[in-house]
Amino acid sequence: MPSRVPRTLLAVLLVERGWTAEKLCRVFAQTAASLKVRTTDVSLRQARRWIAAENHPQPPAARVLEQIFGTPIDELLAPPKTPVPVQSAAIYSETRGEEEPTDRRDFIGVAALSLTAADVLGRTPNGAEALTIADLESDVDDIATSYGSTPYLDLLPYVADRWHRVREIRSDGLPPPKRPRVNLLAGQYAYFLGRISFNLQDFRAARRFAEIAGGYADVSREPVLVLSVAALHSSIAYHTRRYRAAVDALNSVNDFRHPYMDARIAAYLARAYAKQGDHANALAALDRMEATACTMTPMPGETPVGPAAVAMFRSSISLMIGRTDMAREWAPLAEQGYQSGGGDFTTEEAQHADVTRALLLLSDRKPEPEEAARVALRLVTGSSGPVTHTVAARLRQCVATFSAAQRDLPDVAALLSEYRALPATTGQER
Repeated sequence: MPSRVPRTLLAVLLVERGWTAEKLCRVFAQTAASLKVRTTDVSLRQARRWIAAENHPQPPAARVLEQIFGTPIDELLAPPKTPVPVQSAAIYSETRGEEEPTDRRDFIGVAALSLTAADVLGRTPNGAEALTIADLESDVDDIATSYGSTPYLDLLPYVADRWHRVREIRSDGLPPPKRPRVNLLAGQYAYFLGRISFNLQDFRAARRFAEIAGGYADVSREPVLVLSVAALHSSIAYHTRRYRAAVDALNSVNDFRHPYMDARIAAYLARAYAKQGDHANALAALDRMEATACTMTPMPGETPVGPAAVAMFRSSISLMIGRTDMAREWAPLAEQGYQSGGGDFTTEEAQHADVTRALLLLSDRKPEPEEAARVALRLVTGSSGPVTHTVAARLRQCVATFSAAQRDLPDVAALLSEYRALPATTGQER
């Protein structure tokens, strides 16, 4: 087999350790768990893109890689200072030597071909633009995958940079065949900037970006984007206590359906109906949510509603309308679901499941205030980033539930101290 040269220091280090890309995925998952970093498991495809420097990891994943190799991420993805020939690309496969199947992709070969393709594309007429668009599409897919587990302040500069790149491409003029792709990208990045603004409780910026994303959604008619923008408008209305407007924003896109989004739309309708006191419609919407839940890989837009999110919404909304029996049935399922991860994992919604559990511990016939405080305290102190305003609002509800006598208990007192240190919030509970 001809020799091949690793294109990154990461590839060289894998060669030195005799690791395959598959082993990197396993070590990554183990290290992330030991560091308690909330990030999705890395796929083989993603690992190979990192090794070839075709994609930059999101901040949580970068932290894990830096821990594994003891090297800053920018150095890991840079070309090695001293290229090291690799005698066989079999080290990137789980099989070795003569046992390597002919249909298994030779990663080093694929990585080299990918870099060659980028070089060729960059030299062709309009090729540089095509390469940029393709990379921006890959980047927005990566943002969707990591959004739920990455601190929003870490994501902001990454998303903003890509949004500006899309704007530059559009300002330079586009041939008609490329306009739909770029318009969709502009809408997706504007949506994510709106969602980050919402998570940071900057409702003014969230509304502005939602309007921009909505304009591109109207042009593209891509259902995931259309429905995600409507969900963002609904969330802004809901968390500013405009529940009728929250329902109207979702009903305005009744003509659109997508299996990725249908359960999320139903869940957001359920919470808004519950706040209006319309318990019948809230329960009906929860049934629709459960019936349409999916386990799809995250797409550019809202996070899908899978089994964990179904249980979280069921338990929290049931508690909201006074159905504590139903809440107690679903709360353990939500906790178990988020502990196992999955495509519907988000740190924020996992924290909502924790708050619901704490509230249920306080609402039992024999309340368990110390255990409730410990659950809430772990949420506050164990978060990888700032607690969002939506979670803080529900923590406020939990804190208000403790009686005067319970507040003197050590664990409750510790929770109250941590809670007081949180930024002030005007948010509304989920």
